[in-house]
Amino acid sequence: MTQLKVFTLPFSEALGGFPDEAVRRFLVGKRVLKMTDHFFERDGLPHLALVLWYADADAAGTSRPASIAAAAAASAGGSIPAAPAEDDFRSLLKESDWPVFKALKAWRAERARSDGVPPYVIATNKVLAEIAVQRPQSRAALGAIQGFGEAKVARYAEAILALLPRGPGPGVERTIEPATAAATPVAASDATP
Repeated sequence: MTQLKVFTLPFSEALGGFPDEAVRRFLVGKRVLKMTDHFFERDGLPHLALVLWYADADAAGTSRPASIAAAAAASAGGSIPAAPAEDDFRSLLKESDWPVFKALKAWRAERARSDGVPPYVIATNKVLAEIAVQRPQSRAALGAIQGFGEAKVARYAEAILALLPRGPGPGVERTIEPATAAATPVAASDATP
C-alpha cells in the first residue's frame, strides 16, 4: 500500500546543507515510489520540504538508500514515476554546455552572496543545466523551464539572459527554410575581386 510522509528540514549552516539523518532512518525497510522537494523560507531561514510516497519493502527486501538522491534514483522502478534526482544534472550537459553552466553557477554564487541566501534558493544545479542546454532567449522561454517560475523570472531573468550566448545551444538543430537555403547565382560582373 502506498503511503505518504512529509519531512521539513531547516538549513544547517554547520553542515552547509540540510540534515537528512531522520529521513535516512525513516527509509530503512521502505521502498520510495516518488519523492518531490520544495524549498521555502520561514523567518529568513531556508527550509526543504520532502514529500515521500513509499511502501514497505517487499518480502525480498530492499537496501537502505545511501542518500536522498539515491532514494529518488532507486524509486524509478516504482509504480509512480520518480522525480529526477538533483545529481542527474550532469547527464544533461554536453561538453559544449559546460562553459555556459559554469558561468551560470558563478553568477548564482555571487548573487546568492549578495542576497544572503544559499545558492539553491536562486536555482538548483538541474535548473542551471536546463538553462545551459536550452539557452532561452526570452523571459517567456526562461519561465518555461521547470523550476524557474514567474517570481524567479522577475528577479533574475535580466542577469541570466545577459549571460547566455545568442541563438540556440550547440545541440539544437536549426531549420533553414527552402527559400532562404536556395543559392542565388551571382553574375561574374556582380562579384567583387
